[in-house]
Amino acid sequence: MLQPDPIRIAIIGLGSRGRFLGEAIQGDSRYRLTALIDTDPDNLRGGRDYLHSSAALYTSLPQALREGDFEAVAVATPDFTHEAVAVACFDAGRHVLCEKPLEITAKGCENILAAWRASGRILLIGFVLRYVRKLRKMHDLIASGEIGRPVMAYANHEVPEGSRWYFHDWHALRRCSTGLLLQKGSHDIDILNWFMNATPVRVAASGGLNVMGGSESDNLTCGRCARSGNCPDCTTHIDHFPDLSKPIACVHRRSVDVEDNHLVIIEYDNGTRASYSECHFSSYPRRSFCVIGDQGRIETADDNKIHLTRRFPADRAVYDCLPAEGGHDGGDRLMLDDFFRAVTENAPTLADGSAGRISVLTAIAAHRSMREHRMVEIEEIEAEIEHVDNLQSAAV
Repeated sequence: MLQPDPIRIAIIGLGSRGRFLGEAIQGDSRYRLTALIDTDPDNLRGGRDYLHSSAALYTSLPQALREGDFEAVAVATPDFTHEAVAVACFDAGRHVLCEKPLEITAKGCENILAAWRASGRILLIGFVLRYVRKLRKMHDLIASGEIGRPVMAYANHEVPEGSRWYFHDWHALRRCSTGLLLQKGSHDIDILNWFMNATPVRVAASGGLNVMGGSESDNLTCGRCARSGNCPDCTTHIDHFPDLSKPIACVHRRSVDVEDNHLVIIEYDNGTRASYSECHFSSYPRRSFCVIGDQGRIETADDNKIHLTRRFPADRAVYDCLPAEGGHDGGDRLMLDDFFRAVTENAPTLADGSAGRISVLTAIAAHRSMREHRMVEIEEIEAEIEHVDNLQSAAV
């Protein structure tokens, strides 16, 4: 049987995530990295040097789409640019692997999905946790009925390096990210949706900005203040900070306005519910998931084990799930497997546009709930999309 030719792929956005994806792509013989695209020349050159790549370099996406030799793209640009980038790529006939979240607005998601459907190309959302072996196994055990009918679930994510990835740059600004339940928590919300095999209908949430943020000047560069020697969030105390070649903003600057801790309750269309907690200043990293059904309970946390207990007859089982090689416990590589099959065989993806859309709507509803102190219906967010569409139609 003839093997398909390698997929010619471009990376758009050469920040830390783009570079990590580039490493995974270069390590997979089924792909050929043919173009690197970034509007920042320094980022572009830095990405090229980091990857030791001979791919063509572009600072203009329109030019790359006209002239570049690639059939697929990996979008790793800042979240607030995803709509413009993904729509342009679909309009140009490219397949798209888009980093999560799909977009930071509900309308942006709808516009991406419309371009995807019109293009006939592949869209895969970078929900890399779906590809982690232990979470895939946990999903399969739930789906096979090992705990009976799922009734409730909870997840917890404690991020000791929240300041490393989220509060020194654009992530900490609502206008750029909406909030970290969307930027970071969309991973975990998606896993809960996947495990429960249901659609969120309403959300209640509480959260606050209690440790990050403050009164420092927006012009203050990290490491250049009197308290940097004792500040746990100073970049000088964080190993392998993404990019120390450029000035790093202080996490306690005045403009920081996203919450650094959240508690969320999600109700689903089948009467089940889930809760999610997220903290960005923990002293210890932890990510756990638990689902309780009418016949049993299943849980995984920081190790590579899944713990399953049944109500009757009383029984207990432990599953060992060694991670695959590569980033995100091998999830990056297995995600590329899925994208390859989708492009070459027109196979369905494990994380498509609809999964990306509902995780965004859920996170937007959660942020609105915590900021307006009320429960928010998903229908409310969807109605606003229709309202925008109606206004645009009337204007035409």
